[in-house]
Amino acid sequence: MEKSYKILNKNGHSSNGGDISWSLPQKQRDGSWKPGKWMLPIECELIACENGYHLCRGKDLLEWLNESIFEAEFRGDFVEDENKIVVREARLLRKCENWNEKSARLFACWCVRNTPTADGRTTWDFLMDSRSRKAVEVAQQYAAGNATEKELVAAQDAAWDAAEDAQTKRLLGNLKHVVSEVGDEP
Repeated sequence: MEKSYKILNKNGHSSNGGDISWSLPQKQRDGSWKPGKWMLPIECELIACENGYHLCRGKDLLEWLNESIFEAEFRGDFVEDENKIVVREARLLRKCENWNEKSARLFACWCVRNTPTADGRTTWDFLMDSRSRKAVEVAQQYAAGNATEKELVAAQDAAWDAAEDAQTKRLLGNLKHVVSEVGDEP
């Protein structure tokens, strides 16, 4: 059976639906991990997004990413869904320590710069406002220790302003089009 993972927030709670507090694994002095306790068995039928503990496979991780990734195991019945597995009993084996705020930030920046679109351009190519590009650049600098939190927040705020400006421009353009269409009616 392939590895299974559970994505949680930094407090060890479900982050993609539900509000379950998981028993977290504990790192030992020798570097090994003591698994968390088995979660209570789920009663009734296992149904994706309704009933059961939801884990993901390696191929599903991108869809569920959040603050913490744990390797998990399960026992008993399970149901495979398109982007997850739903299980009756599960426990967390170890935290994936390489996934942290820095690696998440760098991965997000990499995705913006490298994710291709159907026409061969990347997401980066669609950042037409320099404030949006600057936010990605500052996020990378912050992750590398070369920008302050104050600079990061300022760049994020400027990027949000750019998004709001673009939305306003788009809405005004649509409104102008509608008004011109109405003006042509007898």
